[in-house]
This record gives sequence, C-alpha cells and structure tokens, in this order.
Amino acid sequence: MLAAAGVCRHAQAQESKPAEEKETDVKTLIARLKDKSPDVRMAAAEELGDREEKQAVEPLIELLKKDPNEDVRYQAAVALGSIGDKKAVEPLMASLKDKSVKVRVAAISSLGFIKDKRALKPILAQLESDEYEMRTVAAEAVAELGKDENGLIPLLIGKLNDPKLNVRDGAVRALGLLKAQQAVEPLIQLLKDKDAELRRATVEALGKIGNKTAFKVLLAQLENENVDIRIAAARAVAELGKGEKDLIPLLIGKLKDPKPNVRDGAVRALGCCKAKQSVEPLIKLLKDKDKTVRWAVAEALGQIGDKRAVPALIKALEEDKDNGVHFFAVSSLEDIGDRRAVPALIKALEGEKDEDVRARAAIALGIFRDKSAVHALIKALEGDKNERVRVWAALALGKIGDKSAVPALVKALEGDKSKYVRASAAFALGRIGDKKAAEPLKKAMKDSSAEVRKEAKRALDILGRQDSSH
Repeated sequence: MLAAAGVCRHAQAQESKPAEEKETDVKTLIARLKDKSPDVRMAAAEELGDREEKQAVEPLIELLKKDPNEDVRYQAAVALGSIGDKKAVEPLMASLKDKSVKVRVAAISSLGFIKDKRALKPILAQLESDEYEMRTVAAEAVAELGKDENGLIPLLIGKLNDPKLNVRDGAVRALGLLKAQQAVEPLIQLLKDKDAELRRATVEALGKIGNKTAFKVLLAQLENENVDIRIAAARAVAELGKGEKDLIPLLIGKLKDPKPNVRDGAVRALGCCKAKQSVEPLIKLLKDKDKTVRWAVAEALGQIGDKRAVPALIKALEEDKDNGVHFFAVSSLEDIGDRRAVPALIKALEGEKDEDVRARAAIALGIFRDKSAVHALIKALEGDKNERVRVWAALALGKIGDKSAVPALVKALEGDKSKYVRASAAFALGRIGDKKAAEPLKKAMKDSSAEVRKEAKRALDILGRQDSSH
C-alpha cells in the first residue's frame, strides 16, 4: 500500500522517560515478541528497533529465525539493522535463504547498515538474484561494504559480459554506486544491450559515476525511444552538465524538434536542470500534440518552480483531456506553492474521474493548509470510494487543523472499513488537538488493527500533554 501506513509514522518524537520506567517498557516490549498476535509481535519489534535497544538483539534474532509470519520476520530483520549490533550478522546472513523475498531484502539492507565485512561475499552473490529488488538492495550494500576492497571493481566489470541478464544488471548497479571510474568505457559499451531495463540502469550508473567522458553519450540518450531511458538520461545530464554554458540553449533548441522523443528528452533535462530561461518555451509546449511531451512539460515546470507557470498549469488541469497531464499539473502546482492554485485543486478533488489525481489533489491541499479546502476534504473523506483519497483527505484535514473537521474524522475513525483510513483519522485528530476526540480515540485503542491503536495512542498522548501544559 502506498505509504498510507507509513505516512503516520513520521510524527511525534517520543518524550524522554525516567530510566526505570523505560527499562520496564523494554521488558514489556520484549515480552510482546512472544504474543499470539502477529500485529503485536510486529509492532513490538518495530518499537524496539526504533529505540535501538541492545537488550532486544537476542529475542529479535529468535524472532527472525523462527517466527512463522513473514511480516514479523521482516520487521525483526529491519529492527536488527536499526540496532546495528554485530551479533546479528550471522543470523541475518542465514536469512538470505529465507523463503520470503521481503525478509531477504530486509536482511541485505540491515547487513549494509551494520557494515560487517563478513557479509560482503554472500551479498555479492545476491547481485545475481532473479529478483530485481534483491539486486537493487544488494548493490547498495556492496557499495557500503566494498569501498576499500581490492579486486572488487575488476570482478564486477568482468560480470558485465555475463550471458545472464540478472548478473549484468547487478554488476551495473553496484559499479554505479561505487562510482567506479574505470567502468565508464565498459558501461558505455553496454548501452548497446538488447534489454531496455539494463540500458536504463546503465545510464543511471554512468550518471552516478560522474565522468565527463560519458556526458556526450548521455546527451544522445535523451533522444532514446524508451521514455524510462530518457528520464534516467535527463537526471544524469543535469548532474554532469553543471557549468556547461551551452547546455541549456542546446536543450531549448531541441524543443522544436519534429520527433516527440527528442522534445520529451529535452523537456525532462530542462526540468532536472531547473532552467528558468526555459519557462516560456515550456509553457508553449503544454499544447503539444503528444501527451507524453505534455506530461513531461507539466512535471518540468514544477521542478523549475517558477510562478510564471501557475496560470498555464491551472489551465492544463482544467482543460487538457488527459489524466496524466492533470496528475503532473497538480503535483507541479503543489511544488510551486502559489495559492492561486487552491480553487483548481479543490475542483480536481471534487470532480476528477481519476483516483490518482484526486489523491494528489488532497495531498496538495494539505500542504497548502488553506481552510477553504476543508469542506471538500470532508466530503472526500466521507464519500470517496478510493481508499488512498480518503487517507490523504484525513491527513490533509489534520494538517489544516480546523476543528470543524473533527466530527467527520471521528466518524472515519469509528466506521471506515480501511484500517489505513482509520489510522490516518486518528493521526489527524491528534494534530488538531480537540478534546472532543478523546473518547473516540480511547475506543480506538481496542481497534483490531495495531496501526490504528498505535496512532490512537499517539493522539491521546498529544491531548494529554496539552492538558498538562495548561
């Protein structure tokens, strides 16, 4: 799920407690690792990891080894990485054979955090995994663990010629993160590979290495037929082209190219370069016949962040017939932060057919914190059929902080079928801080979802602190 569950987690910092009380809490949490409920075990593991409790290492290792629930084992692996104790290295290495991909990914990530050289060899083997996510996380861990390892980069360069696609892919990702200068030429040769995803990864790797030799090659990739490769090339060109005086005029000139892929690549690079001199030419291109180009333009104008683009983006949101244009227009209006956009965003929340656009409009309205949006957000919370829209509507109401939203949030807390919406409603009620929410929040402490109970407790803690401060 979208980060709805995680959206609420960033919140309140924990109050400092007397050492004796904290000790009791730790023992209670460790005891909960044996609870019958997977949700309880998972929440306890998460809390112990967040606190970096060394006392919990052995119980978490047991959980990682033996718990029948993959989500609990995953949380145990994450917690052990957060704590960073080297006692966890061998058990985490053993978990690289876990039947669950998410557990194996968490184990690799945690080994990267702990930075113990014993893990390098088994993680190197995971660069050849059939699972994309495993290769990606393994590359990050190899970059952390292998910075000073003699022979590692030549070994990885040798793998670029392996007949297996997954082996080449893992090597490319690791070489990019290691910023291996000696790999530039072999990587450039790999841009001829038949696999488009590998070519995209190679473009990204060349951008991370930051070698000027690759700059002209990456410029040419802006015209690639594959949009994902153009996006990767745009980011790399923007990074490597800093200080190149002729780059922006060159890119602006390409906006008039007859080929849509060339226009698209130039637009994306201009956005990544945050080129203010390109705003007017880009605004004109919002009427391009090719929808992919219009998507890129709407996004680029937000990246540049110039308020001259606001009226054109509002017009695109209201008049363009493509949902993708609407989505990027909403995102860019949010990024630019001009309040002239609020009425159009409210209209999008209320009337857009596309759920992604409505969700994005709710996010934007929360960031603007404009009270004129409260009614529309309440309406979305109460009536939108899409879970994500209701989640973001609840969170936006919490950010705005208007007490008129409390009844609707209480209703969502008590009756919404989605645990993520209920958790978001609890979080929002804590942000608003109205005492009328105390009783519903106490009832929510008995909710079937651990996430809802957690957010309800946080909200009640906030209300309690408000009482004690008066």
